[in-house]
Amino acid sequence: MSDVKAAVRQILGGEGLYSADSLQTLEEYLDQQWANDTYDVEANLTILKLYLMYPQHMKKDRVRQILVKALGATFPQNDFQLCMYQLPPNRFRDMPEVTELVRLAAKLDTCDFKGFWSDLDKYPDVVSCPGLRAKVRTFICGVVATAYAALSREALSEYVGLPPGSAELSALIKQHGWREEANGELRISESEDDRVKDVLVKGEGATKERISPDKLRTVLNSVASVR
Repeated sequence: MSDVKAAVRQILGGEGLYSADSLQTLEEYLDQQWANDTYDVEANLTILKLYLMYPQHMKKDRVRQILVKALGATFPQNDFQLCMYQLPPNRFRDMPEVTELVRLAAKLDTCDFKGFWSDLDKYPDVVSCPGLRAKVRTFICGVVATAYAALSREALSEYVGLPPGSAELSALIKQHGWREEANGELRISESEDDRVKDVLVKGEGATKERISPDKLRTVLNSVASVR
């Protein structure tokens, strides 16, 4: 365990939770999380709580860092919302550093995945967060696996923000054990539920390759409720 991480554990287990002097160590630990693609929601929430207690020490760039890290760890847990609870509307929620990320989180929450990837590129600092894209794609693939028996490669590429013919998309398909059939369709599930999923998709007037954001939202809520 690094010296900084050990110091953070000591802070979280003692009176340092209430001391402004803890912020320097906690913020250094936040930088380590960013650089090393690690994540500690308890430590990051403590920073936000200390900012509430000592507003003169609040740093907007640190708030944004914390929210970006939470964005990559939001689903199925809801760390982003936990962080937002520490930000009083009258002081923080009108800041661009916060509202931009709220909009990104809302696109994931409503399964507007294409909109998420389109907006993400507007914020280079968010894009630069190590591991963020991979974590979001893992979440999206979980939704796809729950919502579909099969879909087209083109539809999946839109959802995960990768070109249809890219090696990255092929690797993602292989990683999740999905099979690409001769007609170009991806077989997502081989379970007995396949027939039911196909009927659900077709019966609602959608094509087999597509499912509306509203339906994906319903799936997401169902998944979250059982985990």
